[in-house]
Amino acid sequence: MANLLETFMHNRSACNEHWVRAVALDMALYEELFNEMTFVGSTVRSVFVTGLSGIMGVLPAAEASRYQSWREGWFEGYYQRAFERPDLIFASVVPFKSGEVPPSAGRQEGLAYSEFAAGASTTASTALPVVSNEEIGPAEPPPVTMFQAVTMGPDSFKVAVAGVTLSWRWISGSIFNSTFGSLCNLQLANNTCYLLEDGGYIVSANERHEVIGHFLGHVDKPLMRHLIYNLSVYG
Repeated sequence: MANLLETFMHNRSACNEHWVRAVALDMALYEELFNEMTFVGSTVRSVFVTGLSGIMGVLPAAEASRYQSWREGWFEGYYQRAFERPDLIFASVVPFKSGEVPPSAGRQEGLAYSEFAAGASTTASTALPVVSNEEIGPAEPPPVTMFQAVTMGPDSFKVAVAGVTLSWRWISGSIFNSTFGSLCNLQLANNTCYLLEDGGYIVSANERHEVIGHFLGHVDKPLMRHLIYNLSVYG
């Protein structure tokens, strides 16, 4: 980014001044954010920041290919969703690196599906889930990605979107086996639990990990009907 700014300085007449300033702001912001980050254990896979310049920064650099399909900045759904709301947003489809099997690999075309649909999370459980005919997804649970707008100043001006991709063990340890341990810990109860985003897509599950990224209405219709008509969760 510093090299990019230097190039701009030598060609100022051909550059958009507003974008040049955005690049300078992002360079300072990324340096501050990344310098404060430390990776503890294997929980955190990677972090990313996309600022007003539209340029994405990823740490560690070896993980950059994970977000290849998210690199268009302003035009991406995750970026727009984060700017529209203050919530910490779960991504229903996990960014994957080259060589990894994406959760949506091989699924049928035409299913109701939004790659970047995400939002406030809801946890639901049921003792008798309906078995889906589709058995799609990696054998191991995929990691979990969350993102949120970065704000500055007393007016909370939004300057970037920052996110983190965590090991599935984080969800398992902090939600399924801790917060909702009495319901979702498979050693204590025989329930299938789902972490859902606000569009009804499955972010994570305590078992049957092949359903991650799928719409709950396709995986467990009775539970989805219960959430909609009896509990009004999506009202």
